[in-house]
Order: sequence, then C-alpha cells, then structure tokens
Amino acid sequence: MNIGAYDLESLRNYVRSLQEENQELRRQLREKGIPTADSTVFSVRKEDIYDPDQGERITPLEIDEQHIHDFFVK
Repeated sequence: MNIGAYDLESLRNYVRSLQEENQELRRQLREKGIPTADSTVFSVRKEDIYDPDQGERITPLEIDEQHIHDFFVK
C-alpha cells in the first residue's frame, strides 16, 4: 500500500474498515472458542506519551569553529 497516494480522510476510512473487520473476525473466533488478544494499538492516549517539559532535555550547544568545519568541509 502506497500511503502517500491517499489523503487523510481515505486513510481514516481504511483504518475504520480494518478495525470493523478485525472485530468481526474476533467475534467469529470467540464463537468457536478460540481465544483472541484484544487490540491495544489505539488505547495509549496522546497525553500519556507527550511530555510538556521535553524542552528541558535539550542540551544547549555553542557552535564553534570545529562544528562549522565538520558541517561544511565533510
């Protein structure tokens, strides 16, 4: 699948259709007594990942002649 060929809305629709298909397949497996794992792909919230103080981890860097040489000469 070439994701770049799709716009955001079509990708959302594609993901929703895959989620519905997975739910139906899991339902059929449960009916047959076959255990299935619950999908946790979208259970992690953005708030649990995002660190509002991430800028604190940025180390200040003074650009010196060596940096300039490494960047431009190599």
